[in-house]
This record gives sequence, structure tokens and C-alpha cells, in this order.
Amino acid sequence: RHLAVLESASWRATEPVRRLIRLATGRPEPKPFAPAKVKTKGQAKEATRAEPRRIEPTGDGAKGGPAPAKARKGNRYIDKLSNKLQSGVSMASGGEFIPFEILKPATRLPAAPEGARFVFAITLASSQTVPDWNHTERLLGQTLRSVLGQTDPDWTAVIAGHEMPDIPEMADDRIEFVAIHRRPPSDKSQFRGDKSAKRHVLGRRLAQMGGGYFMQLDADDLVRDDLVATLRGGDHVNGAVATRGYALDYRNRLLAPVPGAWRHDLNHVCGSCSVVRYTRADLPGRKQRNNEASLVFNMTRQHAYTSVAMEELGRPLEIFAEPMVVYLINHGQSLSFSMQKSGNRGQNIVEAVARHALPAAEAEVILRRFGLPGWIEAEAAAADLDAGKEKTSGAA
Repeated sequence: RHLAVLESASWRATEPVRRLIRLATGRPEPKPFAPAKVKTKGQAKEATRAEPRRIEPTGDGAKGGPAPAKARKGNRYIDKLSNKLQSGVSMASGGEFIPFEILKPATRLPAAPEGARFVFAITLASSQTVPDWNHTERLLGQTLRSVLGQTDPDWTAVIAGHEMPDIPEMADDRIEFVAIHRRPPSDKSQFRGDKSAKRHVLGRRLAQMGGGYFMQLDADDLVRDDLVATLRGGDHVNGAVATRGYALDYRNRLLAPVPGAWRHDLNHVCGSCSVVRYTRADLPGRKQRNNEASLVFNMTRQHAYTSVAMEELGRPLEIFAEPMVVYLINHGQSLSFSMQKSGNRGQNIVEAVARHALPAAEAEVILRRFGLPGWIEAEAAAADLDAGKEKTSGAA
């Protein structure tokens, strides 16, 4: 019975309960989880160099990295990161402290002052949890190209994940990759907790930067080329929310407006919808857990209620006048589709996009501003080529 509890992924089996069982039964503490170092092609020659120094948050006012593990007393079970046992702890059961490591820093210093920097915060699934890592990298590349196309170049993109992707877009000196020290989820029930943990790490990274504008951007969605310029050019002191946008059926190459494909606003269906300005005090530091309710950063976790929470805090978000986000669906690796919108629900959404789809020429003009120039035309040409080959084969 004790062993079953220790191996359980139930949220009821919290870490204090597990520690008590291990103490009573004499079982050893789990070994710390050490993520594998994934080297890109360009890093092969650097394999013999020393491992990069782990950079810890300083949002709590401390300078430099944390004290060595031996110097910390009373928190050994936090320093000993969870392996399979701790990875199953729900965000609602107390959270966890997750160290992280900056594998690839953003070296271009922002021109905006501290507290006014613009950060695209991207959570990336592990290669161990997706069916096709190359496809995941391609989708992330599309997302980053929409970011790289911003007319206002003063931004930073921070990606939190387990393995650094090997794509050309990562070479930009405004893009940073942060590796979290946490075992990848082994079951769909742990996916949301994994994403929440990565978002928490991104919030701590923003705290290191002194706060600023934070846009949570999924690793498959797209942003319009003037999003940053629009935010800075308008009266968006607290941030802004995108209530209008588009849904792109990736497999069928169809683009539909939202509202339209859904009767609801975009921020009710898509997580890449809000830009919130956080002060350092709003953000998590070394002392905050993932579920600390009094933290403004945690109050704005749910995308459908972010604007409501900010209004209740007396810091209302403005509304973008133009559609600023493309929400990608039906590409085979969407978290929401795999967990919530699969089966009949997913099919209904695909059919709704088809019913409200824009003409191909109009969709092409729109997608050009979201980093996908010629995308629909190229796909149509490829389809015509395939059809021609089949016709020739049939005639033969």
C-alpha cells in the first residue's frame, strides 16, 4: 500500500505525505532529476567545454546565484528535485520550486528601460512527450518568424523547455532558451502542470529583468508584425488583450476570423491573447510557489479571466483594435486539442472554421503579416502538383 502511494501520480499524494511514508518505511529519498544535455549541431565542437553555470532568479532582491546547497538548511527536499514522484504533484497541491538554467542567453540589451521591456514568453513541450519533435520545431520556427518580423525590434523572446530546439531562428540575439530542471510529464494528466511550471519559470525570469510587458505565446501560434509597435504606440499602460483574431486550420489550410469560427472572443479560446505589464513585486521569486494565490502573476494565469482579474486589481487592460493573433488548430500536437477538443468537439471546431473560412487570396494577404508569406499559395501549388502526378500515373 505504501509503495502504491509512492508510485502514484495522484494530486492527493503530496510530497509531505510521500516524505512521511519514506520516513516510516525507511525508503530512501528519490535521486535528483538531472535533465539530459541536448547539444545542437553547432555545439558538437564545444562538447568538451565546462557546463554552463546555472543562473537562478534574483527577483527576491538577492544578487548573484543562490547559496550552495549545503549552506541552505531546512529546504533539502526542495533542493533535491523530484523525479517521477514529484512530477506527479498537482499545481493545486502546493506547487514546487523549479531551478532553471539559461542555456542560450539573449545577448542584445533592450532599449526600453527596466520595467517596460517586452517579453514573448513561450513554453515548449519536451521531445519525450510529442509524437514528432521535428514537427514541433517547425511550428516553433513559424512562431518565432512572426516574432522576428516585428516592426518594433525592441523585444526579447524567452523559451522555457527541456531540450533546446535546433532551428535557425534560435540564432537571433534577442531569443533566449531556459532549460527547466524537472522531469518531463509521462502522462497527459501531467501536461498542464508541466506547462504551468514552465510559465512560472518564465515569470521568475521576467523578475530578473525587473518586470515589464509579458505575453504568453504558445509555441504554435502567430502574432501580427505590428503587435509590439501597437502596444507601445497606444495608451496601454497596464497591457492589452486581443479579443479578435483568426483560427488557422493547419492541415486544411483554412483561415477563419474569431469571433466567427467561435461566437466567443479570441481570449476565451486561445491562450496567446494577453499582454500584461508586471512589476517585480507581481512576479514570482525564490520564495513563491506556483500556486501562491496572492501573487498577481498567478491571478492572471487563466487566459479567459486575465482581463477580468486585471480590472478587479484596478489595472484594466486595453483592447487591441485590430486582430493581432492567429490561433493554430488541427496540426496534430496541440495540447488543447489532445486533452479537451479531441473527438467530436475537435471535429466540430474544424467544421466551424471551414464554414467561416476566408477566400484564399484574402487569407494569403492576412497571413503575410503573421510571418507566413506565400504559405497558402505554396501549399495549393504542391496539391496541384500531386494531383498532376496522380493523373499522369493513371493515364499510364
